[in-house]
This record gives sequence, structure tokens and C-alpha cells, in this order.
Amino acid sequence: GDQRGLELAKQIYPRIEAITEVALSFNDRCDGKDSRDSCSLGEELKRLGQLLHERFELEDCLIEVLHNAHQEKAAAAL
Repeated sequence: GDQRGLELAKQIYPRIEAITEVALSFNDRCDGKDSRDSCSLGEELKRLGQLLHERFELEDCLIEVLHNAHQEKAAAAL
């Protein structure tokens, strides 16, 4: 019953992975060690916030699909 969830995961995982890479890169650039020269903190935080918002929406969508699939399977078993 998870086929839809697995298909969705295959579609959105590359985007989640890309957002993770941006977050890790942000951390590397803006870790507080002489970051004033290489990091425009305000712009970086704005971009990171937008990307994390997108990631959370993607994750929520995947969780909902998987939850519904398991809920339907549990209801059918009763």
C-alpha cells in the first residue's frame, strides 16, 4: 500500500537532498569564522528560510501520503 508514497519519495527526494546541500553549504560559509567577508547573512538566511519552508512542505506531503496509506491499510484489516 506504500507504492504511491514510494513514487512520491522518488520524485521529491532529489529536491530535499538539494536543499540539504544548500543548508550544509550555508553552515560552512557562515559558521562564524571570518564569515563577514564571505557571507551576506541577511540574504543567506532569507534564502535558507525559503528553502527550508519548501522542504518542510515536501516532507509534510510525503508524511500525509504515507499516513493515509497506512491508515487505509489498518482500517481494511479491521
